[in-house]
Amino acid sequence: MGDHANTPENRIWIPDEEYARWLREMYPRLLQQELTSSGSPKDVRFLMIDAAAKKSIAASGSLERELQGQTWPEWRLYRKGLEERSGHVAGDKPDKRIQDVRAEQSTWMKDLAGAALEDAKACGSRPVYIGFAGPDCRLEPEMLQALAAYLTRCGENLPEVLYTDSDLIMTEGDREYYASPSFRPEFSPDLLRSLNYIGGLAFFSADLMQELLSDGSVSWDAAWELCLYDLLLHAAEKTERFGHLALPLYHRSPEAADTHSEVSDAGADCVRTHLSRLGITADVNVDPEHPVLHAAYPVDAGSGKVSIIVPNKDHVEDLKTCMDSIDRQSLWRDLEWIIVENNSTQPETFRYYEEISTRADVQVLHYQGDFNYSRLNNLGASKARGEYLLLLNNDTEMIRPDSIKEMLGLCRRRDVGIAGAKLLYPDRTVQHAGVVLGPGGIAAHAFAGAPADAEGYEMRIAAIQDLSLVTAACLMVPKTVYDAVGGFTEKLAVAFNDVDFCLKVRQTGKRVVYTPYSCFWHYESKSRGADDTPEKAARFEREVYTFWDDWRPVLDQGDPYYSRNLTLEVPPYRCRFVPAPEKLSWKARIRQKLAAVYHRAKQRLHAGR
Repeated sequence: MGDHANTPENRIWIPDEEYARWLREMYPRLLQQELTSSGSPKDVRFLMIDAAAKKSIAASGSLERELQGQTWPEWRLYRKGLEERSGHVAGDKPDKRIQDVRAEQSTWMKDLAGAALEDAKACGSRPVYIGFAGPDCRLEPEMLQALAAYLTRCGENLPEVLYTDSDLIMTEGDREYYASPSFRPEFSPDLLRSLNYIGGLAFFSADLMQELLSDGSVSWDAAWELCLYDLLLHAAEKTERFGHLALPLYHRSPEAADTHSEVSDAGADCVRTHLSRLGITADVNVDPEHPVLHAAYPVDAGSGKVSIIVPNKDHVEDLKTCMDSIDRQSLWRDLEWIIVENNSTQPETFRYYEEISTRADVQVLHYQGDFNYSRLNNLGASKARGEYLLLLNNDTEMIRPDSIKEMLGLCRRRDVGIAGAKLLYPDRTVQHAGVVLGPGGIAAHAFAGAPADAEGYEMRIAAIQDLSLVTAACLMVPKTVYDAVGGFTEKLAVAFNDVDFCLKVRQTGKRVVYTPYSCFWHYESKSRGADDTPEKAARFEREVYTFWDDWRPVLDQGDPYYSRNLTLEVPPYRCRFVPAPEKLSWKARIRQKLAAVYHRAKQRLHAGR
């Protein structure tokens, strides 16, 4: 691994006191709901591979003890046979659920998985999952029972890979306590290619394990953590049926959790070959600043013209800065500019338009009418000659010269519909690193105000990943995708049009992907001003309810890339408690949002502004 800026102040943590309260108030309630919500649990058997077998007899006995403490009795443990151990605690009867397996030193994990699979065949139609647990994993006693209940809720659509949340076991003198929960998202293949976000424990269906055992390219001879990572990458090539039970059902030591052994040259090789098997070419390397992998998708001459669409009203210096930064720095040169003029009044603005209109790569379109961000972008898109559209605010400035190349590389993938960028305020704090659906009533930026070099919660600022939403202040989309969804919804003139657009693209099955390797300064809505007049507040109210009417089922379902254990208040990425404001109805929460807008409007009027 490189010299990562992996320091406590560089991460965003859930405070220990807050998590302790969540464990007291929320965990027992959520666990009980999980155990009882589906009636009688499915008759499932869990076959566990002892990943500690390569370490020591004492270490390999820990998983045995953890399993023997489970409330769900249908499990088996497979471990590498050692003559020195008897397979049971002295003085007790041997536990027939524990099997020592003759295994070669170089392929012991494959041999143990093969033995488990042979036993799975005897279970007939009974669901069987083969689990790999890290040598330091401490299991909650109800873990397997909760997983069985979860599988029962899945009905016939059983997942092929299963994982849960976790946290860390901390010590302070003689006291042990749990902290730093990993509240994980649902399946995110791009995040998985950045690091093993699934953690140190994963289960694979017997059918999938049969395929993995037959695949000669799995790195069975690698170190345990890297082998599990490679298994997860292979699994992601064969299925998207990853099931996630959002409860911290196991615990790890900080040292093991911080290892990130997959963030290494060997891990990069695993991702590179994984993508190659999918027919995708990528340069994969260890990020020099953060413990993540960077998969860059190369673009060559002829990969596609990018049409940069910039709505503009006056603020000509901002527009110049925006254009100059890209003209001067961008490593991708097959570009055209489409400036959509809307109600400018300053003579210098039109003089600048005359100047840039002499360029072959610039179009200046004139739109007369009230500000309608959706309509302005739709007009620009209708005149675009490029295969890809970069929607860009006029108050942005490129930081990384490879920003457009990074987004273009993502958008050239068949499965990607939108690529979003990292945006920074001038004070070097985060303005945008993705948007979360739900907080604040509709949506909120994930990490606004965090330091520019922060890793975020669970590396979520630093890693390429799938998201539900990104901001249209800097958003790339293939023109075919833009046209297929009808562009932006024009009845959403100002608010939530980018949220609506991202959701429409996701409905087509395309991914929305955030990349921190595309990075711009953002000076935040200088042209239009704030929503703090009575007229703007009334328009905002109309658009809130328009959006809510169109997308309420999706809002009710929740953001798959944001844990149910995290708050729907703003800012996000804190623990969620009940009762709390997020338990209000959607309509009541939206009324709260509207009230805040009207309050600002009244303050402005009172001040005579």
